[in-house]
Amino acid sequence: MSLDLSDPATAGVTPLHRADRDFAVSWVKRYGKGRVFYGMFGHIGGPFQIPAVLQHYLDGIQYALGDLEADDTPKVVKK
Repeated sequence: MSLDLSDPATAGVTPLHRADRDFAVSWVKRYGKGRVFYGMFGHIGGPFQIPAVLQHYLDGIQYALGDLEADDTPKVVKK
């Protein structure tokens, strides 16, 4: 999941540190023998009252615990 920089609400994000403009706000990956889930939907309570966001976090936690399978194949970036 990433920011949509074509949206006026996020288009002014500066400074841009990624040439590909792909700013991840949530991701999963394997790390050693474990799993990592990262999610960043803000710092205030509003997004956390949205059922879909709560489900997303629950799914991410279950993935990190090993209770939920997900495609965590690393993305191949073409240069």
